[in-house]
Amino acid sequence: MQQNVQTLNGKIEQLHRAILDTDDVALLKALADQVKAGLGENAARVLIDGNRNNPFFVPSELAWDRDMVEGRLAETTLIARTMAGVRATAPNILVACAPKSGSTFISAMLAEAANLAIVSLTFPAGSQKLFSQTYLREQEFDELALLQHGVRGKGYVAQHHVRCTPYLCRQLAFFHIRPIVTYRNVFDCLVSLDDMFMSWRDQEPDAATRYFKDGLPDRFTRMERADRLIALAHRYGAWYLQFYLSWKTCERMGLVSPLWISYERDFLADKAKMASDIAGFVGAPSLSAEAVRQRLEGEAETASHRLNRGIAGRGEDVPAPARAVILSIFAPYEDEFDLTDLLGSGP
Repeated sequence: MQQNVQTLNGKIEQLHRAILDTDDVALLKALADQVKAGLGENAARVLIDGNRNNPFFVPSELAWDRDMVEGRLAETTLIARTMAGVRATAPNILVACAPKSGSTFISAMLAEAANLAIVSLTFPAGSQKLFSQTYLREQEFDELALLQHGVRGKGYVAQHHVRCTPYLCRQLAFFHIRPIVTYRNVFDCLVSLDDMFMSWRDQEPDAATRYFKDGLPDRFTRMERADRLIALAHRYGAWYLQFYLSWKTCERMGLVSPLWISYERDFLADKAKMASDIAGFVGAPSLSAEAVRQRLEGEAETASHRLNRGIAGRGEDVPAPARAVILSIFAPYEDEFDLTDLLGSGP
């Protein structure tokens, strides 16, 4: 009997690995059909667990009454929203970030210092392979992901390149999510983005996969640096501006009160003050200013991400044509917002 249980558990574990690693919808459906036919009373549990990790792991059919399912779905959703709307003992933290603004390290540091999981609020399944296929989407919150992580009540850190809207502000308030917004000089960001894409693009052999990760032309790594920066200015300039202004506008409207973290004035400057600001903003007993400071200053190394010893001013040598693209995108808004933090104070 025990041997049969061990064999069954081994098959289930093998199946879960296959589910996580597979994006072939037909194969996933065939696997689900095999589970339904071959695991008897264990089938429902395995199907539910598998579908949680991969939304395409479903059998060809199940004997359910549609009206009953619709009613049960509405009831379950109501219960989940009610539970997720109750403030958890551990904090829910969103790091809303401009790319290359120190957010990956900050997220990993917060998760480790407060003993929280890092989760995605844009994708409800556990398959990293499927998640990597979503990079070109706008990183809007997925309600099922909000419910899943909210119901657990254990707190989390989510890091997303997400612009703010009045609706997102209502989601943040309802699910008790504390937003930290990280940003950086846009010209410095262009240079850092160029470094990143040049370092990894040639390591990915498939052109389609490369495109769906960054939306850049396939010949990007073969272009001259000046032309690459122009392409990045067109690709990211408007998004950077909208990201910053969306959070500023919602803050002006009184819809959200984020903690703002500047790469130049905070991340690369007074780590002790930044640690105190973060701990005070999160306001959770599990996150002390000292634990944050130690990780920011490198006294306690964050296991999964080492602190990038970045510098300010990398974008000072961005060529005039790329700089002109950025300035033309930002110019219409200069009477409405102070954009010095993004453009710098130079000419």
